[in-house]
Amino acid sequence: MFDVIFIGSGHGAWHAVQTLARAGKKVAVVEKDLPGGACPNYGCDAKILLDGPFEYLEGLERYKGLCVDQTGTIDWNKLMAYKAKVIGVFPQALIDVSPQLGVTFIRGKGKILDAHTVQAGDSTITGEVIVIATGQRDAELNIPGRNSFITAAIFCRSKTCRSI
Repeated sequence: MFDVIFIGSGHGAWHAVQTLARAGKKVAVVEKDLPGGACPNYGCDAKILLDGPFEYLEGLERYKGLCVDQTGTIDWNKLMAYKAKVIGVFPQALIDVSPQLGVTFIRGKGKILDAHTVQAGDSTITGEVIVIATGQRDAELNIPGRNSFITAAIFCRSKTCRSI
């Protein structure tokens, strides 16, 4: 029996998980996607990292002909390799640190069965408290052209960058 079961492992959940574990609580985390949630993997952190070089080039472009002779290009494959090197280690790092904190990390979809029971992948676990920390989800817009849209998760996993 756990003191607290978290369904989801994003920033908000992870801070609470660490705090509770350090206070001696028995904590479980159930995650069906990448550990750490959207922000580090294909949300805020990934987008900031990917946007940085483009902002730099846009800044140089404003000075082209004035004091800048050449603005450069971005190699998408190298940028994505850099993203993988910087951010790609984060999900496994959360899994690896969990036992050190005394946290049980379960990969799989969490389904609440009753007030104290969660089906976690192939396992069933119980807890005094269940915290739903599933975070953000992409909204599918019902508008013309929606088939041309991609989600942040798809974009941040893209192998190529295409112009529009």
